[in-house]
Amino acid sequence: MAKNNKIIIAILLITIFSFSYIYQTKIKNLVYSISFPLQKRFWNASLKLSNFYLDLRNFHKFREENYQLIEENLKLKNDLILLQQKQKEVLASSSNFNQNLQKKLNLLSCQPWGNFSQDVIFVDKGSKDGLIEELTVISQNNVLIGKVIKVFENFSQVQLITANNFSFDIQIGDKETLGLAKGIGNNKLLFDLVPKESEIKIGDIVKTSSISGKFFPGLIVGKIKTISAQDNTYLKGEIEPEFLNLKDKLSTLFVIK
Repeated sequence: MAKNNKIIIAILLITIFSFSYIYQTKIKNLVYSISFPLQKRFWNASLKLSNFYLDLRNFHKFREENYQLIEENLKLKNDLILLQQKQKEVLASSSNFNQNLQKKLNLLSCQPWGNFSQDVIFVDKGSKDGLIEELTVISQNNVLIGKVIKVFENFSQVQLITANNFSFDIQIGDKETLGLAKGIGNNKLLFDLVPKESEIKIGDIVKTSSISGKFFPGLIVGKIKTISAQDNTYLKGEIEPEFLNLKDKLSTLFVIK
């Protein structure tokens, strides 16, 4: 009986072994088919979790960058406010200068007409108003316009500073570097005879000088537009006349009597 049991057990083991060997591939496939969706879900969940932490790190990074941009924006706004305050101070100072200058001058208001681009205009004041030739004509803001060149009873002819052969002494910039301004026509104004070692730069304000006494000193002429050297001795260049920036607003001019 015991011997028969051993034989049965041996046959059973051989059968099980044979069955597992034959269906091994199918069993593996079954296991993989069951486990693969689970693994895929686990992988996707891990990937999402990884992306979440990445997005979280990026969020903190972007938030810090946003804070920096806000701080920079506030700084720029503060700088802009300071600049606007400075501009107001400069304008107030310029206005005070203009008022003080005009108090020193005997001014006669007049209405201009004509084309400023032709370097000659007319004003509605003449000999009956006390005008004579060579009188200086300025704007309300003490910008130099030109001089009276011909007087009639009820009106006068004014030559602009950009007219050909119109020349006068000037001072440039904060250091009041001396030079000579020369009109060449077509609203063009040049400067010359500025010592080469002078520290002038583009954008410097140009005003009239008192050297020759031709014009009252301190009248605004314009700004330096270009600079070039001449004969290794002097600087020359072009001036942007200030009245050209105001010609559409020059409804009233003043003659210095």
